[in-house]
Amino acid sequence: MLIVFNIVCGGIYFDEFKHTSWRQFLLFCLGTVIVIAGVLVLTERPPLHDQVAYQQLPQDDASQPNGTSPDEEQPQSQPARSAAVASTA
Repeated sequence: MLIVFNIVCGGIYFDEFKHTSWRQFLLFCLGTVIVIAGVLVLTERPPLHDQVAYQQLPQDDASQPNGTSPDEEQPQSQPARSAAVASTA
């Protein structure tokens, strides 16, 4: 609605419509409708099922989900190395 108001006020203020034929005026209105339709298409939100679900990031609390503090190091389990990898190391 604001776009239409600005276009009409600008046309009146700068005398854009003074020497306009009916054909030019109709094409001008068609162009305005196309611009408004384009803005509506670009600002359209996707349906709810198409939106990406964002996971909540962990907070900087003293407690982690596993119940330990962030300063404590967790023992890392080493995966078993295969014989081919062990012989090259």
